Amino acid sequence: MSATMTKMVPSLEGICERMNIACISDVPADVFNFSGKTDAVDAHDGSAQLSPFWSILENKSLGPNEVGTVKKPIQHFYDDRYMTATLLKYATDTITNQWMRQSVGNDLNGTKHAINLHNIFRKMHSKRWHVVDA
Repeated sequence: MSATMTKMVPSLEGICERMNIACISDVPADVFNFSGKTDAVDAHDGSAQLSPFWSILENKSLGPNEVGTVKKPIQHFYDDRYMTATLLKYATDTITNQWMRQSVGNDLNGTKHAINLHNIFRKMHSKRWHVVDA
């Protein structure tokens, strides 16, 4: 299986040349095995939550090659000043109405470790998103 590299084209209908991002701490997830041993691991292991607005703009910038709301982008860049290269590969999940609804009241037995996507959306955009039945 192979993939075609497609460059996003900045346009009035698509993405801009610069993007603001925020890094947040990952939430722990309880894991256990059949012998009763338990531990906590990173629940998302380096994945990213994507703004629904950015996802729409990104797909418009890709034209006929749009990729949808759940994807695994690969990015690379070179820094000529330090003669270094970086390769990023991670999963991105777009925050959708459905995922926001499912995250309401998701507090893992009162431990408050699960992510409430309404809070993430509010931090991304400084706005509250009202989802019906949420």
